[in-house]
Amino acid sequence: MSTPAIIGIVDLDQNGAPSGWRAIYCHWGGYPGEVGWLLQTFYDRPAAETLIAGGAVSRLGPDPRTPEGATLRDDSNAPVTLHYRNIPGYESQGDMASAGQVEDYPLHDRRGEFWASNPWRVFWQYLLAPGPDGSEVWLCARAGRRDGRAYQPVPLADALAGAAPSDWELAGWEIQPPRFNRFRLTPDGVTDLDTLVTLSPDDVIAEYRHRVVPGRGND
Repeated sequence: MSTPAIIGIVDLDQNGAPSGWRAIYCHWGGYPGEVGWLLQTFYDRPAAETLIAGGAVSRLGPDPRTPEGATLRDDSNAPVTLHYRNIPGYESQGDMASAGQVEDYPLHDRRGEFWASNPWRVFWQYLLAPGPDGSEVWLCARAGRRDGRAYQPVPLADALAGAAPSDWELAGWEIQPPRFNRFRLTPDGVTDLDTLVTLSPDDVIAEYRHRVVPGRGND
């Protein structure tokens, strides 16, 4: 069963003030221990901008790019981002994206338009937004897909540290770093458990193309 999520970023005007937001749909692994952990560990604003520009994704990896030759058959086999627009036969699903305005209450307020909107009835919502000290922070909230409730957003780092609100009712496995078959993700990159080599996110795509999908998109 999929755990869909919305991943969004707050747009900033020329003075660095919030001016709106853009978001995309993610189909698999939307709980904090997979999508949330990847966003918190690997996605600063440039990476998040690249991710959002590519449209909706089937799965998120540590690098926002989709490898040439990838198919949806691979989406549980390796930690790579799979943009629907790059998958033959699924291009139209890449249009599952939304945008809106930043309103006159704090970005962490559950009444905000981003948090109130849930066009694809996802389970989780994530937003890269300015923090109180001027730095950017990933926020997250459980979405009220099942019960219609409006859950309060919190810093993603707090949720992953076990400090999520009690009404989220998070299970322990929902905040554990993800593993994709023989690949384990760490803050340093992606470790291939067969070779015990740790790759940076920038190297993962080349490794994926040559080992995970041989014969499809190899250089």
